[in-house]
Amino acid sequence: MSIENFSISYGALKSKSGKSTFGTIIRTGFDNFDKKFGGLTSGEFVVLGGRPSMGKTQLLLSLCKNLTESIPVLYFTFDHSVPELISRFMSSLSNIPIDQILQDNLSGQERERIAYHGKHTSEYKLFITDQGCSINEFKE
Repeated sequence: MSIENFSISYGALKSKSGKSTFGTIIRTGFDNFDKKFGGLTSGEFVVLGGRPSMGKTQLLLSLCKNLTESIPVLYFTFDHSVPELISRFMSSLSNIPIDQILQDNLSGQERERIAYHGKHTSEYKLFITDQGCSINEFKE
């Protein structure tokens, strides 16, 4: 394949409307990631791995916070409980350190911020499960 053919083929993959031959392109809210990888594509099943305590959970929750304002996200977890992830998500929304939330070491103003964000969580289309299941169960 020559360079000219590649340019034409690549141009056919992504249109100005944000559609590709693979599906709708979804911006992550992380500009550098979107520039390097082209965002995400609808219908993708994304798995993130890495060494312990490297920030995987926080990265995914930040990504979920950005994405779930416009599209639903199903978050499978095998190493955190659902209540712990909800606490971490609330920490991200309220800008209150997670250790303060988990230890219930909150001022009155911080409790009000959490209550405020708790009332608005329905705006986010985030579904978290810690139950083992197959992806085929969700396709039905």
